Amino acid sequence: MQNNHSLSRREHFEQNYLPWISLRHFLSADMLEELCAATVEIVSDNQVALSDLFDMLSSGEGVLAAWIIRPRKIQDPFAAYLQNLIRSVVSNNDSVVRYPRGVASSKSSVMEALETAYALGSIDIDTLTRWRPDAPIPEALTVITDAIGKLHERGLSPEALASLVENITSAFSRPLDAVVVKHLGDLCGDIDCWDAAKELYKHAESMLSQDIGFEWRAFVASMRVLTTQSHATALWFAQGPQIAHDCLTKLTKNSNLNSEFLSISNASTDSMQSATEATDTLMIPDEIRPAILFAPQVKDTYNLGGALMAWACEDYVNANRKFWAILRRQISLGVVVESSRTKAFYGRSIIDELRSKIKNDRNEEAFSIGLRLIIESGFRDIAEKTTWSEEFVRCYVQLSSVQEAIDICKRTEGVKIKRTAVALVIFRRWLQFLPIESTDAASMMIRFIADATRFSERSIFSDRDLGNAGLKGLQEIAKSRPEFRGLEAESIIKAISTMVDDKDFNNISSAIETFSEYADIFSDELLSNAIKAMLSSLERFPNGAPWTVARVAITFLVSEPAISLYGRDREIAKIATQALIRYCLETESEHARILFIIHRLGSSLIELGFDKLEYIVSHTRARASEFNSSNATYYIMALLVEPKIVKEAGVRDAINALIAILKSAANGDPAISFSDAWHPLMILADKQRDMARELAIEEEKLADLIGAAFNELLSLWRMAATEPLIFCTFSFPPATTPNTTIIHNWAFASIAFARSLGREEELAQAMHDATRHPLLGSSIAIAKSFQLSSSDPELFNLELIHKENKESFYVSLGKRLALLKSLPPATGKAVVEVMLRQCFRFGPNGLDAGVFSTATSVGVEKLPISRESDAYRRRLENSRDLRLSLFPLFDELVSVEGHS
Repeated sequence: MQNNHSLSRREHFEQNYLPWISLRHFLSADMLEELCAATVEIVSDNQVALSDLFDMLSSGEGVLAAWIIRPRKIQDPFAAYLQNLIRSVVSNNDSVVRYPRGVASSKSSVMEALETAYALGSIDIDTLTRWRPDAPIPEALTVITDAIGKLHERGLSPEALASLVENITSAFSRPLDAVVVKHLGDLCGDIDCWDAAKELYKHAESMLSQDIGFEWRAFVASMRVLTTQSHATALWFAQGPQIAHDCLTKLTKNSNLNSEFLSISNASTDSMQSATEATDTLMIPDEIRPAILFAPQVKDTYNLGGALMAWACEDYVNANRKFWAILRRQISLGVVVESSRTKAFYGRSIIDELRSKIKNDRNEEAFSIGLRLIIESGFRDIAEKTTWSEEFVRCYVQLSSVQEAIDICKRTEGVKIKRTAVALVIFRRWLQFLPIESTDAASMMIRFIADATRFSERSIFSDRDLGNAGLKGLQEIAKSRPEFRGLEAESIIKAISTMVDDKDFNNISSAIETFSEYADIFSDELLSNAIKAMLSSLERFPNGAPWTVARVAITFLVSEPAISLYGRDREIAKIATQALIRYCLETESEHARILFIIHRLGSSLIELGFDKLEYIVSHTRARASEFNSSNATYYIMALLVEPKIVKEAGVRDAINALIAILKSAANGDPAISFSDAWHPLMILADKQRDMARELAIEEEKLADLIGAAFNELLSLWRMAATEPLIFCTFSFPPATTPNTTIIHNWAFASIAFARSLGREEELAQAMHDATRHPLLGSSIAIAKSFQLSSSDPELFNLELIHKENKESFYVSLGKRLALLKSLPPATGKAVVEVMLRQCFRFGPNGLDAGVFSTATSVGVEKLPISRESDAYRRRLENSRDLRLSLFPLFDELVSVEGHS
């Protein structure tokens, strides 16, 4: 039964529930229960009670109070929203809580206000300026948001802060006003403004020192302790540990555990640490920290924070001790999810420890434990983050360890799928680093991946869909370790063929993509059978293959291995090309792809009537003219690759569409298609003469049309110098920095295009200011280095080489070394000497070996050690991966006699 004091608090909460929801983290569990009960009843007009939403259990009182809630089944959307909100409040995780949009409800405005109040609790000073709640901020919260906004200015004077506090005290009754001021101090501390925090804490302490009634006495007492400790923190950061220790001592010295539990519990550790930091002498302060045991039979008592902190600090001994202490207690409680998560982190900590000691210590038993814990956890996402290395895999991963991992997966049927999912991740990562001679271990892992792909049941849940995970593994093997692809070819083909017959479109697409990765190792018979199996599988769809599947099937059918097969097998060529035409005609978005296919296969293999071809060209021309659509570039390219088919009018449409895209960027408002529109430039750069011949027109006529595009390109680069954000992908919210890949691609294509027209000097002038822009210069320099040839004066310009940044220098280094032999000996020697200085500035880098070796061959005499070469030598000493390979070359080139 509630007493009069709690009723008085209840009235206060009913009148101020919105700001208290924002400041909920200051309340003890019993007071939070009062707030939630008051909120539910007031916003529902007493139609819903807290007990309607939850089964509840409360115990203790004040700072030691506990509150447990379990949701009841709710049908009403408004009541369900309140239930979700309160669960998030009690969970203390600041998860996003959204009210159900689109649900007709007379309570929409109430839910909007609650959502805003809840979100405000996690808003900091800098975030407030970017915060855009869906509804206007309720009047009850504007005093808080206005105050946070003023604090954003930083450096407010004590007078300004006092005025801010006065506004708050006039808006809220006590103790809410004091809590708001305390919260503002916390926000200042969060952004490292400790002088402002200190002032606000002093105001809060003064407000909390006043008696405001018995019903708030316990809460105010706890707030005084929290505010005093926060004030000590501000003093510590602003003035040092000694003054903070003096303040903290008042909280902890002679405190009675029964009456001063909060100060003893929270301030003791800081008091000991500040005492240690306040003196330069070796001292061990008296141990005053309490040991606290909260509900040892409740799973939430066991927090991984301490273990994770030790792990992050690479204190593996303490981390592993703490992980095991928590794990064995979780196992004793019989909890699966929490104990499995702890196993994953514990296993990763063991692996990290072994990796840190790999030079001096090898512990097979610890590796076995770490591997077992990670697989037993069943947490694939955590396993994905485990760090492996070539050195570690060479040391620990043997045939026996692969078999051990497989055995762990197979020995428990109930969790076999989850464990296999983890093993697939681990094997995929091991195969990236496995020594090339370890073919037995590689075969066993690949066979396991293939069998999991082939025989596992499918699932709509990604962490249980072993087929999709297996395909991902097979694709990564093909890309990162192509030399292993042939080890288990038969198992791989069977696995992929099984997935091609799957019901899930994504799995079918992924299987066909995997076929493409392995096609070049198949015999003609196997590749022919794979194509037939794929086409047969796609015949299952009465209305044609889904476009996502058809698209990857088309890519596979026009891959190099498939095209090569068509030249030797006319039967499969006919089957494949008929399928290609059908897939392209079934999906409108793929019509233009026929032009690319004709370009790849030649018109002799494509049996397509004139009417259909004319329609495809007309459709492609129309879509290319829609230059502000996301796939306009695709249609432009389709028209340019086959000029003989699209005729002069089609090429003209393509170039005009490209001009429109360039013009949009040159005007500072790039079309959505702009980021990819460098592709047509590359086609024009490569195919101009062929185009004129295929169109049977004079090159000058085509050059005039192309020249108009080049003029817009010049305008684009002039605009880029002042508006670098034209090189952004379309996104919401808009990007605030240009995309380096887009800049590089446009610079690369622009240089190639200008070179094909003989107008490089004009482009260089237009790009001059852009190359000096800090957001553009590096990407442009890299693009330029890729385009350099032996005839380019820039390639061996000593001044330009010396001015290059690290990335540009190493990107162009290989080309320079390859073309160095074309230079006169004296010039080559001068170039190598400049490159040496750059290596000393930027290295060590594996590419330095080429420069060091070349220096000796071109006659560079042994160099006395300099400041730069000495700094290089010291960095090289600390490079475990490079010092053994580079030091012999460095010592041959640089004299270190008499240098310590």
